[in-house]
Amino acid sequence: MNFGDTVKDERVGIFDIEDVDNLILRLVYHTLQSLPKERRFSLLQEMIEKTNSVSTNALIIGNLLEESKEYAEKKSSREPLLDEITLNMLKPLLVERFKKAAEDSTLLKTKHSLYVLFRWKEWGSENDVTTFIDRTVESKKGLVELLPTFVSQIFFNCRQL
Repeated sequence: MNFGDTVKDERVGIFDIEDVDNLILRLVYHTLQSLPKERRFSLLQEMIEKTNSVSTNALIIGNLLEESKEYAEKKSSREPLLDEITLNMLKPLLVERFKKAAEDSTLLKTKHSLYVLFRWKEWGSENDVTTFIDRTVESKKGLVELLPTFVSQIFFNCRQL
């Protein structure tokens, strides 16, 4: 099952917060929130293992880790759904998913591939990411596939006074 990564959805403006990624993040967050703490880790683990999703899973775990760090640093009083130690146990599963996507040439075709490369470097090995990029740009075709990774939309609102 591929969940989130292949859904074509584009934000249309600065206040468009109903994009597919945000909806999926909210759905997963509220589902986890409704579960007993001891069941949350196994649900995330199963989600990573049984879906083909790369970027959606990385976004979910990345957001949960950020929530946990903010709580630990006293920047938030809301208790996180899972602590950082528990979430760190999911990183190797994601890194393996990133490597598999790199090997089968789907990593650069997924949404948020730049975010995935960043998390792969952060949670795995910088050398693995560098090797992947070096191999990709050896050919013109690979370079052409890599370049869109760095393209993004920026929305802003400017009023002239």
